Amino acid sequence: MVLYGRKEEMRLLEENARADGFRLVTMYGRRRVGKSHLLHYLKENLKIKSLYFQCADSSEQDNAGSFSKELASLFGLPFPDSRSFIDLIRIVFALSKQEKIVLMVDEYPFLKKRIPGLDSLISKAIAEYPDANLTLILAGSYIGEMLETSSSDGALRGRNMTSIFIKPLPYHDVIDFFPHYSPDEKMTLYAIFGGIPYYAAKIDPSLSAEENIIGLFLSTPTDMRDEPGELFKEITKADGAKEVLSAVASGKHSFTDIYGKTSYKSSAALSFTLNQLLTMGYLEHSKIISEKAKELRGYYYYIADGFLSFYFSLLKPNLSSIGLLSPHDFFTTLIRDKLESTFIPKRFEFLAREFLRERNINQENPHLLTGLGEAVYNRPGISRQFDARGVSVDGDVYYECKYTKDPISAKDIAHLEDSLKLCKLPYVSLGFFAKNGFDGQAKAMIKNKGYEAYTLNDIYRVS
Repeated sequence: MVLYGRKEEMRLLEENARADGFRLVTMYGRRRVGKSHLLHYLKENLKIKSLYFQCADSSEQDNAGSFSKELASLFGLPFPDSRSFIDLIRIVFALSKQEKIVLMVDEYPFLKKRIPGLDSLISKAIAEYPDANLTLILAGSYIGEMLETSSSDGALRGRNMTSIFIKPLPYHDVIDFFPHYSPDEKMTLYAIFGGIPYYAAKIDPSLSAEENIIGLFLSTPTDMRDEPGELFKEITKADGAKEVLSAVASGKHSFTDIYGKTSYKSSAALSFTLNQLLTMGYLEHSKIISEKAKELRGYYYYIADGFLSFYFSLLKPNLSSIGLLSPHDFFTTLIRDKLESTFIPKRFEFLAREFLRERNINQENPHLLTGLGEAVYNRPGISRQFDARGVSVDGDVYYECKYTKDPISAKDIAHLEDSLKLCKLPYVSLGFFAKNGFDGQAKAMIKNKGYEAYTLNDIYRVS
């Protein structure tokens, strides 16, 4: 079994799995992010008695029956055909007094839904067996329920707990799935599939990036067109979430504009859905700024997830034409131009910000940033959007991203300077990201003013 990246996550899992005594690990993250793969990898590489059990969205009796059979197979002992899942958990606690055991319970929220007060019941079992030599890992995609289980004021508080939030893979790990593509094709695939291992694993390296997109999204049948429905199973009021993402994809970015574009009857209901989407990493938001870079009330929302952005901005609006065109004609007629002219350049901005975050953690940025995000400036008569704004103790750094066939020119640099002057926004430095590098005058200007300059090769660490 191959595992890309995840070094820190595996360190935490292995540390807890090998520890003496009782350890509780809660692990959560959005669907398809690779939680189950991590647990299987852990089990495969441990020299400790381990059991992985995936809960079903079914009755407690069904889950207990399946769990009982798994336990009987692992321990070579007859287990009671119990209707109580917690009774079986207690037996594992008791057995762990004789040898170290690692128990991984995946899709834990399915059980929580069926067993009232399950967190409290597990807490009582922990108290009942203080000498247990057990590592219990509870994992799930329903982030609301998992955050409740992980809460510092929840029923499991103080139970030697480690919480692990599994995020999408960083770009330098996900491109290991397709190392032989050109930088442009890597950018195209990363733009659409983001850092989700499940999606990256579907890419056929023998095909071009374009052929993969056609095959995965447009050929019949294809599960990728149905994937949003699977993702929304984890969201309360899923239809509302679809409306919100459709609105944002169509260009509605403020709370007021999203509210007007959707069927929500109250701002509180919309806020609830927005917070769910933000927590799951499907949306991001930036505060709106004005003169002197003061923060204003209000946010600018945008889709952070590449797959959902592609689906709602390019695929969903054209689905009615799926049966009228061949997959190739559908792509070349309705997708390709917008993909290349608008979608990928926008996702390039996300990649640039991720690159800056990684450099900042490694203390490689010229200015240590304490904040980073897209920036929107609004005041009567003047509106500007900046690809990235980094906040540092020295002052602000603004970044421009150009994913075009032409290199960045001195005119492009002057345009950013003029925009900031018009908005009366002070800055300590500027930075530029270019798909195809910088012309001679731009290089001289950047060197003279001490600005930052990066290309795709810098991002992908290609010498």
